[in-house]
Amino acid sequence: MIGVAYALQTVGLLTTTATNNAFITCTYVVIVPFLMWSGGKKIRGVNFLIAFITIIGLATLSLNSDFHVSPGDIWTLGCAFFFATHMVMLGEYSPRHDAFLLTLMQIAMVGLVNIALALVFETLPAAVDFSRPLLLSLLFCALLPTVVCYLIQTAAQKTISPVTASVLFMGEAVFGAFFGWLLLQETLLPRQFLGAAILILCMSATVLLDSRNGGPKSIAELEQNRLGK
Repeated sequence: MIGVAYALQTVGLLTTTATNNAFITCTYVVIVPFLMWSGGKKIRGVNFLIAFITIIGLATLSLNSDFHVSPGDIWTLGCAFFFATHMVMLGEYSPRHDAFLLTLMQIAMVGLVNIALALVFETLPAAVDFSRPLLLSLLFCALLPTVVCYLIQTAAQKTISPVTASVLFMGEAVFGAFFGWLLLQETLLPRQFLGAAILILCMSATVLLDSRNGGPKSIAELEQNRLGK
C-alpha cells in the first residue's frame, strides 16, 4: 500500500504543485473514517466532524488563491486513498505482530514495488550521477522520515485507532510550517496561524476523546474487540 501511495504521489508531482500535492495527500484524514465505517466498524459522528474540521484547518494553513485542479491532483488523490488504506490495515495487523518485523516487511515491500516501477517506467541514472550530497540526502530520507517514522507509527497503532492516528498525523503540516519559519525564514500569514491553531485544536480534541473513552487500549483488549468477544 505505501509503495503504491508513494509512486502515485511522485507521479502527481509531475503535473501539480507541491502545495496541492501536500494538501490532497492529507485528505486521508477524511478517507480513513469512511473506510472503517464501510468495513463495518462503528465510527462516532464526532470523529467525522473532527476529520472535516481538520481539512478546513489544513486548507487554511496550506492553500492560497493559486489553487487549481490539474491531472496530477487525481493521481495524488489516489495516493491519499492508499495511505488511508494503509492506516486502516495497520490498525488491524499491528496489535498482532512485532512492530520491528512488521516495519521491516513494509519497508521491504516499498523498496520492491518502487524498484519494479522504476525498472518499467524510468531510465535508471548512471553510478556517476550519485554524488556524495545526494547519497547523504537519500540516506537521511530513508532512515529518519521513512524507517524510524513507520516504526513509531506501527508501534503506536498497536494501541490507538487509525482515525486517531490520521488526525495526529496532521501535526506534520504544523511542524512543517514552524520549521519553514524557523530555519528558512519563511513568512507566516495570519491565516496560516489560524490554520495551525485549528489543527492543534483538532489533535487535542482527538486525544481528549480517547482519554474520555478510557485512553489507548491494551493490545489484548484490541484483539478481543477485533474478534468480537
